[in-house]
Amino acid sequence: MKKMLVPIDGSDASKKAAARAIEIAKQYGSEITFLTVAKAPDLSQYGMSDVTDFNEIVTGVGSTSVKSAEFQDNSEFHIEKAALFHGMKGKQAQMLDDFLAKMDTSGVTFNKVVLEGEPSVEILKFAESEKFDLILMGRRGFSKLRRLFIGSVTQRVIADAPCPVYIMHEEDTV
Repeated sequence: MKKMLVPIDGSDASKKAAARAIEIAKQYGSEITFLTVAKAPDLSQYGMSDVTDFNEIVTGVGSTSVKSAEFQDNSEFHIEKAALFHGMKGKQAQMLDDFLAKMDTSGVTFNKVVLEGEPSVEILKFAESEKFDLILMGRRGFSKLRRLFIGSVTQRVIADAPCPVYIMHEEDTV
């Protein structure tokens, strides 16, 4: 196993997944990519379907690429929202740096990646494009009822992953 992907959300479960990945990397000389995703806001109320539309609007304020009349009418408000969203990516990067600073990564080759979007979608796209051998991720202890209604990033990754997925639960020991 040469390449491992470890999605990090700052939870205890993802900390345990990172610790297990580091153990494996030290034992087998594997490379780890720690990934975090800044979750995209719900953009449908602004006439946008995804982050691509949102990014076009952020860069296209005052030009013809602005797609939503509501956005044009309230552009100052939306520019502020855009700045907050793009600031989320910086906050996620800082969270990842702080998270990894607490881990013993000595002797381990690793990369850090911060993406924007829907976490499960971005994790799956990145795993596919980079051809990882294993995804090692944490799973929070949400109730079955909550998972039924809001879903789970982990469940979606397990269902569609292009490689094996190793799950660490909050209550697991490393």
